[in-house]
Amino acid sequence: MQKFYRDKTKIFECDISVEGAKLNETQARLVLEFPNQRNLLFYGNIDSNGKCEITVPPLKEMDEGEGTAKLEVIAETTYFESWKDDFVLDTSKKVTVEMVEKKAQPIDDTPKIRVVTKPKEDSILESIDTTKELGEDDKLLDFKKYIKTNKINLTETIKSKEKYLQLLVNYKKKNSLNKNNIMELHDEIVSQHKKHLI
Repeated sequence: MQKFYRDKTKIFECDISVEGAKLNETQARLVLEFPNQRNLLFYGNIDSNGKCEITVPPLKEMDEGEGTAKLEVIAETTYFESWKDDFVLDTSKKVTVEMVEKKAQPIDDTPKIRVVTKPKEDSILESIDTTKELGEDDKLLDFKKYIKTNKINLTETIKSKEKYLQLLVNYKKKNSLNKNNIMELHDEIVSQHKKHLI
């Protein structure tokens, strides 16, 4: 079985011997018969020794498949079908693409843990020593409880003079403190604030 190609040239070769006619007056042609397609005809050259070469170019316009090849020889005025065989039309170079299905990554449905750190208590108040014995007039511990209960950020409040004074005024009214008590409390807070800053 002969093989011809859609993407490259093939040289079909054969030896022709003619009796009773001149070789230089002899023609050879190759017929490729394709089922359900048109037939193709290619002429060859015969040299003085009877060697015949027929060039079959790339048959790009034809579909791959099988057919019948015939070698026809015309010696002077006489026609001969000197050879017949099946052929296959193929592509010499092929690229095969195979799709590889990528496995889906498993969905991570584990709950994401969000870490929330508890904010530290007001550092100024934490630095106040409340383990010491408190006198009757010492309102520092009570003031600390007051700050915590009302969720006041003392560090931020001290930064604003107005907010700080208002805090002391409110605390003084709530606890019926006199001027001396509130001044002592103020001095202790300022003292602890300076220690904290250092």
